[in-house]
Amino acid sequence: MFYGRDTNKQEAPFIVILICAVLVPVLVYYVYDLSYIKEVLPPMKIIGLDQTIKIEDNVGLFDEDSTSKIMSSFENFRDKTGITPRMYVVYNDEWQNDYDNFSDYAVNLYNKSVLDSEHWFLVYSVNRDDPEGDWHWQTVNGYDIYPLVTKYVQHRFTEVFEEGLLDENTSISDAVCKAVDNMTEEAFGRGIGPDKRKVIPVKLDYEDHEIFIQDNSGKLSEEDIAKIRKAFEDFQKATGFTPALYVTVYDEWSYDYDSPADFIRDVYNSHWKDGKHWLMTYTIDPGDPSRWYWKTWIGGTAASLIDNAVHNVAGETMNANYQDENDSFADALVKTMEAMTADACKTEQSTDASMFKIAATYGGFVIFEAVIWGVYFFRRHKAAKQNEEE
Repeated sequence: MFYGRDTNKQEAPFIVILICAVLVPVLVYYVYDLSYIKEVLPPMKIIGLDQTIKIEDNVGLFDEDSTSKIMSSFENFRDKTGITPRMYVVYNDEWQNDYDNFSDYAVNLYNKSVLDSEHWFLVYSVNRDDPEGDWHWQTVNGYDIYPLVTKYVQHRFTEVFEEGLLDENTSISDAVCKAVDNMTEEAFGRGIGPDKRKVIPVKLDYEDHEIFIQDNSGKLSEEDIAKIRKAFEDFQKATGFTPALYVTVYDEWSYDYDSPADFIRDVYNSHWKDGKHWLMTYTIDPGDPSRWYWKTWIGGTAASLIDNAVHNVAGETMNANYQDENDSFADALVKTMEAMTADACKTEQSTDASMFKIAATYGGFVIFEAVIWGVYFFRRHKAAKQNEEE
């Protein structure tokens, strides 16, 4: 009887041991995978954004002249901001039967129509029997346009557009044009009133992979720029990503942004939409040279640099290099880029070798555990047999 109870007691530890024997190697596999593999993605083919302006009037609300006027305002907005506008005119029953509200319909229309986050949609809806009696409108902003189309800009668009719609002497097309034209002007302003500051001008060539170096401080010499460009070119060849440098003065962003991170985000979004750039901004206070900042921003595709040691080199070496009194900012940046390039050249370009090592490591842990647990069970069996004989 006692022997039977003892057997039951041994069943639970056996299950626990069996589970551990399977799970521990799996956990080790993932830890090993995350800590060891460093892979630079190969250069990707960049597909340019669709910047085709569309005015889709499914109601017949606009005549040819009205459509032409709206198109002109839309083109001006796109050319100055880099944001592509679209307008859709639909009947109310097109969304009222299937959606809880007009906003959900407009967002779904955006997601079905475009794949990027650089568009601005205006959706206008009217009653099928009384186009002027029951109308609705909704705008949808792509995520990446917020540096320009801020809450203030959206608020001003609403004010101007609603004012035009409620004015009996203003046509709907004229109301659209006035609101969009006003938004084009307001898009580059921050704040309210005469103290509004200007944000970074938009660079429209999204497929431009030319190395970008802009010095608004006047602190870099031609020799410095040449050294930095050479280091950038080497980094670009090694990784497939395009580095960029934006040097500015403290006053350019300190009054408009809460942090250097917010500033560099706007600089990046205003220049590139391809996700393949690695940007560094450097700023210094002319009145107090001890106040300086540097910050990096990585595009979505280039974000793979975060997953390996290449990007970490920047954080670990830039400050150390810059602390050297014999090194200028240009020298510190060049040394940092050289270290990043050297690290990139060491990374695995394919996962074949790494996967073999991982499989070998996994197999080694399984064999090791099998030996450990085999010895354990052998000793337990031997002890149980001795107790039975006694």
